[in-house]
Amino acid sequence: MAFSEPALLHAIIFCADIVNSIKQNVRESPVAVIHLRQAIAIINERLQGPVISVTDATIVVVCALAQTEVGDNLCSFS
Repeated sequence: MAFSEPALLHAIIFCADIVNSIKQNVRESPVAVIHLRQAIAIINERLQGPVISVTDATIVVVCALAQTEVGDNLCSFS
């Protein structure tokens, strides 16, 4: 499903980078932020269109991004 859903692919790459960053105790990379922005832009397009397109993939992306935010708050960087 990730290869047919661009938002999900970007979210997975972002989440993988975040996990790696937490393990190495470093901030997320600029490339990860680009993938985050791409995922959010795609989701925004889906939700702002004339017909709201909420698919399973859209829900998974929102949940994954929310979870990384919760995880980021639990693992503070110094």
